[in-house]
Amino acid sequence: MKRTAFWALPLAATLALTGCSGLFGSESSPSPTEASVEQSATAPTPSESESASAQATAPTESASEADSGFGDSSDGSDGQGSFEAKATPAKQLTAEQLYSVGQALEATDPRPGTQILKDAELKDGASQLEGVMGDMEVSPEKCAVFNTGSVSDQISHANQVAVAVPGDASAQTTTIAISSFDDSALVGDLLAKTKAATADCSEYTVKMQGQNVEASLKDGKATTDANVTLANLSTVKVAGQTVKTVIVTAYDGNNVVAVTVTGPTDADVSLIQAQDTIDEALLHMSGQ
Repeated sequence: MKRTAFWALPLAATLALTGCSGLFGSESSPSPTEASVEQSATAPTPSESESASAQATAPTESASEADSGFGDSSDGSDGQGSFEAKATPAKQLTAEQLYSVGQALEATDPRPGTQILKDAELKDGASQLEGVMGDMEVSPEKCAVFNTGSVSDQISHANQVAVAVPGDASAQTTTIAISSFDDSALVGDLLAKTKAATADCSEYTVKMQGQNVEASLKDGKATTDANVTLANLSTVKVAGQTVKTVIVTAYDGNNVVAVTVTGPTDADVSLIQAQDTIDEALLHMSGQ
């Protein structure tokens, strides 16, 4: 069975702009092609007035936010959390409860074109995700820590929701993906594999759809109310184009909340905004 890099998953998601959205699947994920990369990389650059507006509305740094960013190699955690529920209920949330969380997140910042993908829709797209993963070849091989079989099994144990938010002056698109598992040990397994994938794989190559994709990964420092939080800045080069992606993932009890920001104008600002979004999601989840 072919194995594929964990960070190839958000890579495929962020390049396929009309899909993406769950932690493990999407409603409709077209295969990442050269055209889709060019569409992302050549999207209109925000005007000076838009950039100024984005900076004006950026969140004010608190003491904890001042410690966040991509200025050092720390990931903000030791990765040894007990996976007890620190900010969310110590149980698996239902698909209906997660959908209500998605609705609450959308209501906070309503934008035309925002999509909420339900659990059933995300699981229906799992086979497409596996097709993408099965076609990927990762070098060096040690960076391939996930395989299609393990993803299929994990999906069967999780309820999910995803909120896909259209871009603005600060980013091309933002996706909030929430998964709630029937066993918190699965969350611990995900975290361990993620840390293993990033520890020695700051640079790697993914071959898919006949394209050689050069990727690099930089650890950041993020803080949320969750048990453990990881942050990474992914830089992908393919077909002469470059796509950057900020990924912040929080692990808490049975739950995983991931915010993926594609094409950020300022990666550090996007990281802080992602932290705030995760904390908001955790707050809504705590009330379920």
